[in-house]
Amino acid sequence: TGGLEAEVKFLKQLLEDRDGTIADLKDQRDKWQEQAKTLLISNQNAPTQATETRRSGLLGFLRGNG
Repeated sequence: TGGLEAEVKFLKQLLEDRDGTIADLKDQRDKWQEQAKTLLISNQNAPTQATETRRSGLLGFLRGNG
């Protein structure tokens, strides 16, 4: 029975380690999701700004706006 008790103890430790790893991975996932949301929100106007910058470049110069 000593061997079985040792095996049970080992398996319980293995499960605890696995649960800790899963918790760490979920935490990292949540941080990445939050960062992605922040970047998405902050970059929603980026294409419009790029278009306006292009218009004010050579075209703006030719029109006398540059």
